[in-house]
Amino acid sequence: RWMFGPIGCDLYAFTCFTATLSNMMTYVAISVYRFLTICHRNDAGIYVQRTSRVSWIICAIWVYSLLWATIPFMGWGSYGLEKFKTSCSVAWTETSSDGKSFVLSLFVFVLFVPVCSMGYMYLKLIKSIKGKISSIPEQSTSTEDTMNIKCGLHGVQVVHDIDSRVIKV
Repeated sequence: RWMFGPIGCDLYAFTCFTATLSNMMTYVAISVYRFLTICHRNDAGIYVQRTSRVSWIICAIWVYSLLWATIPFMGWGSYGLEKFKTSCSVAWTETSSDGKSFVLSLFVFVLFVPVCSMGYMYLKLIKSIKGKISSIPEQSTSTEDTMNIKCGLHGVQVVHDIDSRVIKV
């Protein structure tokens, strides 16, 4: 038995689960933003950078999080005490078919898909940055290269400059 009763347990679990989900989805949104601004900066990167779109993305993150966090209140899955009975969370060990299907759905849509999508985007990001680093001339001082730096090569030129200085030392 939890010290705040079953209603307190449900509210505590709901709050923690919502915050955890929004945090995870924020990481996904950040990886999408980085992917678009670095790998596709001329196309989709500019689209995402507008303040109104960022507001919509933040709202979508919270709606997604609240949707998954309220599902146990609707009867699919449940909240309950954790193993050591010190806090409440999703009933991960529930043996009913509803509980198992909810936990499996959480694994797929809240963990597996976001982690795989972040992994994919960061791998593409690394590949894109490596390609940009290798395409930068050794000692470039032209106006065009300076413009590329200002327009969003982000840290690529900085990394190149550090590499060239280390080689000289």
